[in-house]
Formats: sequence, C-alpha cells, structure tokens
Amino acid sequence: MTTFIFVRHGQSEANVNKIFTGQSNIPLSPLGEKQAARTGEFISENFKIDTVYASDLRRAYYTAKIITSKLGIPEEQIHTDKALREMNVGEWEGLYFLKVPEKYPEAYFNWENNADIFRFPGGESTQEAFLRVYNKISEISEENSGKTVLVVFHAMPLKLLLSYAENGRLDSKLNSFDFPNASVSIAEYENSRLVFREKALNKHLAEVNGQKD
Repeated sequence: MTTFIFVRHGQSEANVNKIFTGQSNIPLSPLGEKQAARTGEFISENFKIDTVYASDLRRAYYTAKIITSKLGIPEEQIHTDKALREMNVGEWEGLYFLKVPEKYPEAYFNWENNADIFRFPGGESTQEAFLRVYNKISEISEENSGKTVLVVFHAMPLKLLLSYAENGRLDSKLNSFDFPNASVSIAEYENSRLVFREKALNKHLAEVNGQKD
C-alpha cells in the first residue's frame, strides 16, 4: 500500500482574478505563498513524507518548494512531471469565468452538467485528463510501495481522482467537488484501487485566509 498526501497548489494570480487557467505558467499570489507555508507546517506536524512529486507548472512546483522547505527536504528531491499538470482548457485559457458562458453557452452548459464526457474546445477531455493523471498516480504507487508520498498538483486532477475513487467512473457533476487552494487530502492506493480517507482538509488555513474559527 502507498499513502498519498495530495495538495492543491496555493492561490494563484489567476485564482485571484477569476481566470480560467489550464497549463499556463501562472505564479502564486502572496496569499498563495502563505497558504503553502502553512500547509507545509501542517504536513510536517502530522506526517512523515518519504518522497515528493509535483506538477511542473509554476504554481504547483512553487507550492511544493515552499512545503518541502518546511519538511527539511531539499528542492532537488522534488520530482516534477507533466502528467500531473492541470487540464488543457484549450480556447478557454485566459478567459474570465464570467465571459465563458457568454462566449461558449452550449459548451459551458455541458461543462456544468455533463463533465464526465466533456472536452474543452480545442483542449483536453475529462476522460483523457483522468487517464493521464491516474496512470501517473498508479506508476508512482508501484515505485513507492509502503511509503508516504506527497503530490502537489491541481484542482481538476483531484476532482477526477476523487470522482473515480468514489463512483468507479467520472461524475457528470465534477464541478460540485471542491478542493480549496493548499488543501490537504489523504488517500491510499493498493491493489490498483485508490481510496480517499480525508478530503480537502483546510482548517489549518483559517488564520492565513483571514477566517474566524
């Protein structure tokens, strides 16, 4: 069995501006850097990490870099992989959220209601993205049996993995799953099956996010 600590990257500048971002290299916001640091502290207090993987996109890699600095793991030991990237959102890349329904009404309806069979115009389908990410997680698990692995990546890959883990298929309402920035999820992979034990833990971020208990 391999234990996975999945982390969504900290808040990015695109998150702040509510812009669709797939595989563009968007930096973390100042808050995103603080979220990553606090998540690093949370992980160091609760887990012993054996190895670290991250999407090679800047917002995920820098989140991993900040977290590993709290764990005493050298930056050079972060394994980056394109297979862990966010979905390729094609023509929606760089569009403001509010503009998408106006410009792509039919596609946006399907994105909201038929996400399991959706393909971004000019981009990747949810099925393609799922297979890309799931195959990489399976590979990482096989290479790290008995270990605890930190993986820092993106919202849609997490939604795809959770949907399949819970339903054995992708859900038409994938967007109902929520993984806040810098949240922590715990999963176990054994006998070709991924099981989530904890989903989107983020209470440790309350103070950083300016929330009251």
